[in-house]
Amino acid sequence: FLHLNICVEPVKTLEEVVADPHIQSRGDFLQKDGILNLLFPVQGSEIQKRMSSSPPRLGEHTGAILEELGYSAEELSRLKGNGVI
Repeated sequence: FLHLNICVEPVKTLEEVVADPHIQSRGDFLQKDGILNLLFPVQGSEIQKRMSSSPPRLGEHTGAILEELGYSAEELSRLKGNGVI
């Protein structure tokens, strides 16, 4: 490919990325509650890589978000009963 003057790189699978020795040495991934999490990838003296909690489950905060948007308890109940949320 050198005669074409283009850059090429292999595209790795998620499993290959997580197993990469360089990525492992950086500590970019954390397995927590059975979920593989990508931590904040930027490193520096002021930045700590940490995860205080697992990401929310699908729909875990739907009710709270809709309440913030002004939906009443009755509306939320109706939406839940109709399978919308």
